Amino acid sequence: MRRIVILIFLVVSFLVAIYGIIVLPSTIPTHFDASGNPNDYASKFVLLLLPIAALLTYVGIPLIFRIDPYADEIEPRKFALLVVRDILVIFFSAVSVIAVMGAFTGRIPPNLIAVLVSALFVVMGNYLPRLPRNWFVGIRTPWTLVDERVWRRTHRVFGVLFFLLGIVMLVVSFFSIGLWLWITICGVTLITVGAFLYSYIAYRRLVEGNS
Repeated sequence: MRRIVILIFLVVSFLVAIYGIIVLPSTIPTHFDASGNPNDYASKFVLLLLPIAALLTYVGIPLIFRIDPYADEIEPRKFALLVVRDILVIFFSAVSVIAVMGAFTGRIPPNLIAVLVSALFVVMGNYLPRLPRNWFVGIRTPWTLVDERVWRRTHRVFGVLFFLLGIVMLVVSFFSIGLWLWITICGVTLITVGAFLYSYIAYRRLVEGNS
């Protein structure tokens, strides 16, 4: 059933993009400011980029994990990776449809994109702790990749932080896009730096401390 839902999202995103390419003029708005008004234009064929990205995500993720150095560890726990793949496909497909809407109307409701991105953070934060160690998805630092315990601990802690950041972003997205952008940029920066430092400290304590 999940596969059918994902395929529906993919097909709809391609059909909507193709319809837009047929109907719209050669140049369309492709970038919008914080108020939802267009501030950049490009060829209408860029409407295919997000559906293609969704398709490549759907097809490519299972393939790259077959060549992952930790493929044997991934196989028993690959469900979480496939769920993350499906979440990304839904996100790309949804944003693709919104982009076509923006090309037709000349405006995109900024809150709508903010809500989608915030929801992505919430869901991804929920699944981060479940990801098996791999080289392509997750918090990949030298220390998480070299030790399974460091990987699990780092993803457990920062999965919660990612989830909480997404909740804050989701609430703020209904009130102030400017504040939402500030919280998103600062939050992602702090989590990125924090995950790097935390994984190093965890490695020193778990691995070097036992040597």
